[in-house]
Amino acid sequence: LKLLDDIHSQFPRPCRAIRCSVAIMVLVTGYVNIREPTKKFIRECEEIAPHMGHPSIVFKSGQGLITDYLDGYKWMKDNTPADARVMAWWDYGYQITGIGNRTSIADGNTWNHEHIATLGRTLTNPEKKAHNIMRHLADYVLVWAGGHGDDMGKSP
Repeated sequence: LKLLDDIHSQFPRPCRAIRCSVAIMVLVTGYVNIREPTKKFIRECEEIAPHMGHPSIVFKSGQGLITDYLDGYKWMKDNTPADARVMAWWDYGYQITGIGNRTSIADGNTWNHEHIATLGRTLTNPEKKAHNIMRHLADYVLVWAGGHGDDMGKSP
């Protein structure tokens, strides 16, 4: 404490105008130096983003369009209460929210690993045990079945 008092007595604190001026110069210098790298980063993100994921919900086949996913989300929107909570694998979370207009228990941005683990454990448990957990977390459970890459392949 004495050392600080000695320093302050030898070097008085600069006035507020000088402190503000220095702060502004630091901010402007930082902005000028970070502006171009930030613009470059944003451009690269915008170029890469379209290639990162293409969650398809309508598919072409020899018989025409397969709209099962889209039809399912529309059914959810039209036939469940607006405040319904839907449990599904996190892959479908954004579509449940965006197309089905319902609350999803998890989506691709769920960072809580315990939450994801509980969801995965619940969805892979035997029906009776899974139901005992699900009934406390969600009003509906969405499971896609009947094709290649369906949810049944996710269970051990």
